[in-house]
Amino acid sequence: MTQQVVCVAAIETSAGPCAGQLEATPQERIIRDTSRLNIRLQIATFGVTHLRMCPVPVSFIQDIAPLFDARDVTCMAHFGVHLKDPDYMRDAAGNDRFPDHGNARDVYARLTGNATPRMPMGGPFWDDAQLQLFNQWVIDGFMA
Repeated sequence: MTQQVVCVAAIETSAGPCAGQLEATPQERIIRDTSRLNIRLQIATFGVTHLRMCPVPVSFIQDIAPLFDARDVTCMAHFGVHLKDPDYMRDAAGNDRFPDHGNARDVYARLTGNATPRMPMGGPFWDDAQLQLFNQWVIDGFMA
């Protein structure tokens, strides 16, 4: 399971020297696995009455690229598709099917079966959690 630290924006304390104030707190960590289904909160402070967190966008390098196995990468490279190359996958240029980010959108269409041939060729196909993660990467703005 790959884990990442998600930022904690601020907390409001009810006790101690900072009572009633909002402050950034590096002691708090939100840890999530890449499926975004399991979230744990570890709080290393006292008197927390309010917690707000800012979600960390999905990263191509950390979250998406590891989903492509060596067979996928080798197979698609023969077609000029560079699955593990963040610059290729994040390219904002459109193509004949999509007005923007044509490379990533083509890959996603093939992963979902909305374009053929479906990826990965011969399966096994990505599960819903993997497809949702890729879609979240698109929604989050194609972050490296």
